[in-house]
Amino acid sequence: MPGESFWDRFWVSGQANFIRQQHPTFPAAYSGANSFQPDREHASSRIETLYAGFQLTNRLEILADIEGAGGGGLSSALGIAEFTNVDVVRNPTLGQKPYVSRVMLHYTIPLGDESTESTRNPLSLASTVPVRRLELRVGKMSTVDFST
Repeated sequence: MPGESFWDRFWVSGQANFIRQQHPTFPAAYSGANSFQPDREHASSRIETLYAGFQLTNRLEILADIEGAGGGGLSSALGIAEFTNVDVVRNPTLGQKPYVSRVMLHYTIPLGDESTESTRNPLSLASTVPVRRLELRVGKMSTVDFST
């Protein structure tokens, strides 16, 4: 981190998802409590995320995200083979209040001397990383954070 200012070690960004869906009336031979409803309906959902991080050393950083969620999906996101709005099924018990969605310590152990440039992002703040490395993460996170 030589040559970098103190402020270059911070990360702050945000994202907002707003989804509005609707469908017209359609014929249905069967309707039940968990079925996709045949009556005309519309639904809106929202998720706002604030990403934050601080690079403590060139190998250690702390990352945290705060989210707010609200709204709902068509027919309460139940009843069809695939969810029409995956944002509303993340956790159906989430309320309107913001919550901590992720907080972790991220430590990188170099396994060689060669390094390469890296694009900073909410899950890794280093601008250069060892080509061969072991990354350790401890905290509150999801497997979805690291799926490719």
